[in-house]
Amino acid sequence: MNNSGPDELSVKLRAWQVSPRVPASFHHEVWQRIAARQGERELAVWPRVTEWFSTRFVRPQVALGAVLLSLSISIGAAHLQARQARTQHWKALENKYAASIDPRLMGR
Repeated sequence: MNNSGPDELSVKLRAWQVSPRVPASFHHEVWQRIAARQGERELAVWPRVTEWFSTRFVRPQVALGAVLLSLSISIGAAHLQARQARTQHWKALENKYAASIDPRLMGR
């Protein structure tokens, strides 16, 4: 084992220095990358749409209106789908009933 005490380690740690070397073009390249990302962000559609929605729905009246509108549309679409399914179900029941009382349709 090493017999060096904590004092020796502290002295070595205090004496240790790191001098990183930064290329001369480092700052310029960083700012170029930042500018390129900002340009990409400005061209992107979804961040602008998200920002527009977030600024519009800050007011409770607008948010409530949007919730009620989406709820109404959802209920309307569900009603239409249920109506179509109910119509198909009744047609199937009519065909089964007709087949049960008409001997000619029993084989179908």
